[in-house]
Amino acid sequence: MTTEACPIRNHSQYPYLAWVMMIVSLLGTSLVNSQIPELGSLTIIYNRNALHPQVKTIYADIINGIRRGYADNGPVLEITDGVPDVVSADAVVVLGNTVVREALAADMDKPMVVGAVSWNVDAVYGVRIIPDPALVFENLRALVPAVNNIYIVVDANSRLLNPDYLVAAAKGYGIKAIIKQASDIKEAASIYAQLAKKMQSQDALWIPPGDRFVNKTLLSTLLIKSWKSYFAVISSNPYHVSKGALFAVSPDYYLMGKRLGELAQQVSDNPMLPPSMQPVRDVILNVNQRMANHMGLKIQVDEASSEGKTIQIQVQ
Repeated sequence: MTTEACPIRNHSQYPYLAWVMMIVSLLGTSLVNSQIPELGSLTIIYNRNALHPQVKTIYADIINGIRRGYADNGPVLEITDGVPDVVSADAVVVLGNTVVREALAADMDKPMVVGAVSWNVDAVYGVRIIPDPALVFENLRALVPAVNNIYIVVDANSRLLNPDYLVAAAKGYGIKAIIKQASDIKEAASIYAQLAKKMQSQDALWIPPGDRFVNKTLLSTLLIKSWKSYFAVISSNPYHVSKGALFAVSPDYYLMGKRLGELAQQVSDNPMLPPSMQPVRDVILNVNQRMANHMGLKIQVDEASSEGKTIQIQVQ
């Protein structure tokens, strides 16, 4: 009786197969590791699908600024479909009102910096998208030295602006802020009509951020009155400058993002840093040259930069 031995396969006879298996194994390990943020990493969370095309451009500027502000402190990961279940990073930047609310509800156990929000968020670090009203008054005083009064029609149902702060900030530049509240478009139109009749060259009218009252027709009426009576109409919307407003103060989104990135690094380095929100203090000042000339005003096209703020002047 003859017994045949079971053949033993020697893998050395299959060098190509062994090489392929080794490469696949290494690649698999590499791919898994690449999805785990390294120490010092930053995650940016927002919802790209919910953004209007124009807002996507704004977010791109903000995110480029965040990356620049965080610099070489670690890799930056973007999560573009809202708040995930788990975040593995040293710090998190959350963008947008809705996504920030979702992140707060998720109670992420990470230092959180918020941006592109219009309201003050408690117990977090961040930058509001609304420029500091003090910058508006500072530029008004610089461009219109003779101004004494500024009228502001605010939405009675909005908390974007603090009337007491408006009065105090304007007073710091020798300007009296006169606040009018309106609850709807009809009431606002009536207030604007009354103001336009009495305002003179020593007065100014500010269309504030988040305004929902001034439509194209009302804007045109105000600008015609402004031209005839030599009072300044200023805004937070650069579009209004193209139509005849004297100037608008709007955020410099790249620099705002840069501050968010720097803040994320500070929070990552020092988790015990007291949380606080701050308004945008890096802004673009859009000026209507024709209106300035009509009012006899001089414009110096320079970028003003000092501790904690940057003002970039653009003339139309």
